[in-house]
Amino acid sequence: MMKNAYSRRYSPSRLLLKNAALLLLANRGLASDGTVEIKMHANETLATIVGSDDTLYFQPYSPAPAEPMSCAESCPCSFPGDDVCNCEPEIVCGGNFPLDLSKGNALSFRWEASMNNDKYISITGNERTRVEFQAKIPDCESPYQDISGADLTFELDDGGLDASQQYTYSADNSFLSLGTCDGCARECEIFTRMQFEPDANGVLDMKLKSLTFSANYDPQSVTQENAYEWATDGYIWMRKPEGGVIEILQLRSPATDTSPSPTVIAPDVKPTKISTIQPSLQPTVGVRVPDEKPADSPTESPTESPTEPLTENGGYSLGFYWVL
Repeated sequence: MMKNAYSRRYSPSRLLLKNAALLLLANRGLASDGTVEIKMHANETLATIVGSDDTLYFQPYSPAPAEPMSCAESCPCSFPGDDVCNCEPEIVCGGNFPLDLSKGNALSFRWEASMNNDKYISITGNERTRVEFQAKIPDCESPYQDISGADLTFELDDGGLDASQQYTYSADNSFLSLGTCDGCARECEIFTRMQFEPDANGVLDMKLKSLTFSANYDPQSVTQENAYEWATDGYIWMRKPEGGVIEILQLRSPATDTSPSPTVIAPDVKPTKISTIQPSLQPTVGVRVPDEKPADSPTESPTESPTEPLTENGGYSLGFYWVL
């Protein structure tokens, strides 16, 4: 009798169903404890494409995006109906992901140096750095929630780095806001910032494989499942301290090589072009940017992009050409 009960409880079919349920929750951005999660990995290619030398951009990968990230030329000074761009065009990359805030009461952001856990981020200088994220649902309204930095909790993973962290968390300059703010456009947004400043000795020195921060919110005053849009002309980055350095370093095995191989965003130095982009080529409209994938993930074949932009935002067309 005891043997049968044991077999029923730990039968392979039950374990498979449990694992499948946990995987479904993860793909929906929901942890097993009910926390809604947004996970991102650093994308070193984006700084080169959009022409920025002061930020380390990130790319969401969980919840699983509805479409692949894409990039296109955009005119930051144009309005709907304009046929001519009277300022210098810029490259904007973006995408979207499904999220249902009504399924939980806590929201967590996880910033990873890599999806393979083989890199870490180093931030050094004598000025502040900011970690910021913004995603929006256009044509949407929901009650506004303003959560202070004092109510944010964070965990910095520096396991195995042997790093002496030197920073001060600035709660007064950190926040999480949800919904539609007073006087803002009809958009439901997720907007958050964590600010880290130098310590009492005026030194900022952070080493991390990942950074996770979270906060509780009112689930009765949020939208249900919807597609949140993000873009590089919004906020999805870690900022380089003014006059400082932010870089991604490769974790090395002590038995082989302990010297790091950095991709540096340093003062007055533009990031080195990534090997996946030929230096002689410029980003073009509708280019699909390769996602970083774990080593065992299959390689996707690129597809052609539609020729019409999907959405408009802030009074001008973002010019996103989505890869279906």
